[in-house]
Amino acid sequence: MSKTLTIPQAGDLALDTGEVLCKLPTDALHNRLHALAESAKEARENLEATELAALVLCALELEHQKKVARVQPWKEWIKSNCDFSHATFTRYARVLKAARAGAIDNLAPELIPETAPSLMSQDELRDTGNALANALQGLGGIRQLYLQLEIIALPGGKKDNSEAKGGKVPTEDEDAEELFTGRLRPLGDLFAKKRHLKLRPDQARKMEALLLSYLDDLKLIK
Repeated sequence: MSKTLTIPQAGDLALDTGEVLCKLPTDALHNRLHALAESAKEARENLEATELAALVLCALELEHQKKVARVQPWKEWIKSNCDFSHATFTRYARVLKAARAGAIDNLAPELIPETAPSLMSQDELRDTGNALANALQGLGGIRQLYLQLEIIALPGGKKDNSEAKGGKVPTEDEDAEELFTGRLRPLGDLFAKKRHLKLRPDQARKMEALLLSYLDDLKLIK
């Protein structure tokens, strides 16, 4: 039985469209549009997997460059050599740490190479990128991964953002002050209760260095 859809001539269009639509062949337009939607979905998932693979490889390269650039302050190196901020580097580094810890679904830690991308051959870099992309299929894009790993939170970290003035949900940038102050309150409570006195000296020094690095980040904002 033929599945060819014959387009009627202009003079033959006086017909019962409801009856004709019920008799369309199985490869009709709606099926072709469905196939297009499925193809687009597959293409999007492939692009998202490539996006995440590139992120991991970028984090590996930055890790290598940080070791090489020891003679120069790292934040200054990023400012001079990168098209992105130190905050972006920090997020990338956290993703790499999670990948090595096996905290990313379907991404086995052994897939994370020890060699920096700039030290790989062209074939090795291609094969490594493909292996990472295959493992990262179906996880969504960078934002979804950041949310999954709690590297970022939804704006405000609250459910009632949908009731913001005018029904508009504030963006992460618009809500940055509340995001930071909200996260600092529990730390302030710990200091107020003298809980920091329970830290060993070596732990206190690590905490001090960490907090000072965040203060340095704030000083970069002009």
